[in-house]
Amino acid sequence: MQPQRWRTAAAGLGILLAGVAAQADSIKWSKSLSAAMTEAKRTKKLVMIDFYTDW
Repeated sequence: MQPQRWRTAAAGLGILLAGVAAQADSIKWSKSLSAAMTEAKRTKKLVMIDFYTDW
């Protein structure tokens, strides 16, 4: 790849990552699965379930 293409690709990636980071701030997390499922059904969106363990 030529140097100019590398710079363009890096700039595009930076803009993409900045957009993703900006959207991440607008996530509304719920601690209730039933409330999240009700809201997801109402807004026709997916539910992400995140859990962690320290075994």
